Amino acid sequence: MLAPITLTAQSKKDLIQEVDRLRAEVEALKKPKEAPLDLNDRHQQAGYAAGVLLAENLRSQGGDSLNLVAIHEGIRDVFTSRPLKMDQDECMRVIQPYLQTAARYRNEKIRTENLQFLEENRKKGDVTETPTGLQYRVLRAGSGPAPPAPLPRKWPAPAPAGGWCDPPAPDCR
Repeated sequence: MLAPITLTAQSKKDLIQEVDRLRAEVEALKKPKEAPLDLNDRHQQAGYAAGVLLAENLRSQGGDSLNLVAIHEGIRDVFTSRPLKMDQDECMRVIQPYLQTAARYRNEKIRTENLQFLEENRKKGDVTETPTGLQYRVLRAGSGPAPPAPLPRKWPAPAPAGGWCDPPAPDCR
């Protein structure tokens, strides 16, 4: 005896869309759910503080272009005692030149910006530049007597008792 079978027709396009939707749903379910950060918990608070300090340290050394996923993987592998993908010596050989190059790039960018500022500032009519390149603007001219020029000093200056002043005493010259 044959049982009646009900078939519904779907287009190939509809089936592909449904499969893609289901695959995306499966991938979303595979990802671990992140619990909200509870800064009232001392362990989470300390962990967050460690993350902030680590990130600030890396950023100050030019590491703000590092990949966060790779940083997370490295931290996770160490904390969970998984096999490391690079040994510590290799890590040092990789990170030191990376951060040095990043710092050089950052410093050169800052230097260029500073030189551009000085060049633009030099063009302002109320800015004075000394022979050494120091730029200043007189906000309000004084009207009293000028202070005497300081006496030239040699450093380290000999102390009155024949020793050296370090730091110089008022009577060292």
